Amino acid sequence: DIGAFTKGVQEPEDNSIFTVAEEDIDRLIFYQRKVQVDVARNTETNVWGIISPPGMAVDVADIQFTVRTLSNIQSDGKAGRISNRRTGLNRARMVFEVQRKDGSNEALFVGKHFKSKEGDIYFYVKSQNSNDVHVLSEKTLTRLRRGFGQN
Repeated sequence: DIGAFTKGVQEPEDNSIFTVAEEDIDRLIFYQRKVQVDVARNTETNVWGIISPPGMAVDVADIQFTVRTLSNIQSDGKAGRISNRRTGLNRARMVFEVQRKDGSNEALFVGKHFKSKEGDIYFYVKSQNSNDVHVLSEKTLTRLRRGFGQN
């Protein structure tokens, strides 16, 4: 009986929210209230940068982090199926959209924040294509926002 050998062994939890191959990404868009920031790859230099609004200066390393993270967004855990009202996902506070070259898209909706028992701040998040609610650390969210020139 193999059960005796596998008791207590757990598969690592899959906290992937969505995956889009980086070469398939056309642009990334950040929305918050009246703010919209678009990031795309410069066709001549092949470097990612902010294309709208014009004149925004952002560190290329921050943009690279954002591109890499949003191409395979991993949460810090699953919150299960909690009502949108409780998580704030009925009216997302911010949205990170990944547009593919074929015109399709993925979006990460960000809802309310909460404190863990340890005092760390997390946000409720979910994909536009799923009802599963995940949590994302304030640290990760802050770095994602930085790639769009948001502090």
